[in-house]
Amino acid sequence: MTATPPAIESLLIVNADVWSLDDTPVAGEAITIRDGRIAAVGSRQHCESETGPATSVIDAGGHSVIPGLVDGHAHMDREGLKGEIPSLAGCRSISDVKEKIRALVQKAEPGEWIVTMPLGAPPDFSGMPDALGEGR
Repeated sequence: MTATPPAIESLLIVNADVWSLDDTPVAGEAITIRDGRIAAVGSRQHCESETGPATSVIDAGGHSVIPGLVDGHAHMDREGLKGEIPSLAGCRSISDVKEKIRALVQKAEPGEWIVTMPLGAPPDFSGMPDALGEGR
């Protein structure tokens, strides 16, 4: 039989740039989370005073912490790949799109997928289908 690990009463993140996303860009160097909610933000000393005996501590190593940032529609694949895959920006016709794809095929190995960014104007790839001369 394995022992059940003790429950974490709270989480203390230290050595961080805690961003509040309001008028003050950096709100503190530490943050305490208790019962799934932010209990304190500020100095390490202040945040430690808001913890209990069963606290897990994470040293953020000077990295940023952005509490409460939840985005259920971020298109993270697109954002992460913008600099890695070819863009179709600047295509003004179906013929332009075909030419860009043709050039990519010429460089690709047999069986290699051809993946591009969407049509339209970056960063949000808007203006379709009107951006193409054919309007489709």
